[in-house]
Amino acid sequence: MIDDTLRELDNWLKANEPELYQELQEGLSSQEAGAFEQQLTISLPPEFKKLLRWRNGQSSDSYDSLFFNFQLMRSDAIAEAVKVHNQLLASGEYKGNWWNPGWVPFLDNGGGDHYCIDTAGVGTGEAGQIVWFLHDNAERKVMHHSFGDWLTTLLESFKAGLPVNSDDFGVDEDDEARYQAIYERVNKGLPVSL
Repeated sequence: MIDDTLRELDNWLKANEPELYQELQEGLSSQEAGAFEQQLTISLPPEFKKLLRWRNGQSSDSYDSLFFNFQLMRSDAIAEAVKVHNQLLASGEYKGNWWNPGWVPFLDNGGGDHYCIDTAGVGTGEAGQIVWFLHDNAERKVMHHSFGDWLTTLLESFKAGLPVNSDDFGVDEDDEARYQAIYERVNKGLPVSL
């Protein structure tokens, strides 16, 4: 299923967002993906590894949004973010549920906020869920049950003509309502605060 979703997303972006599509970096080889996973010392969900094999984030000079005001992170940026957050946690800078070493950011807004794959299943026991990490707010929310659900939400939003990758999203209340309907259908019972 994830292969079909990625293929469909690739075709949609190529046809409808050619500039953003050009900013997506070549995917990792199997060997590079394995080395990346070893570097993180975290077992990544198979569906996320397939994304990395498809595309390794956006170019470092890309500021075009893929999902709301977030860009898809490259593996080197993911590794650096994990390292920094883990160091801050180890030093005592982070308190409570601010950060978990099992979180792997894959979207970044350039301001320290991320969407993270939660490989530990914090709060719910559901490893692979997607957690919204805000750098200046202690509240953490589970936004998607899995990486596949996030990807499906993104693709279904694009196919519905919703500008979820545009600064214009949220201007039109009908767009908000249509997105919410897609979100609730794909992500039943969410969001949930941790």
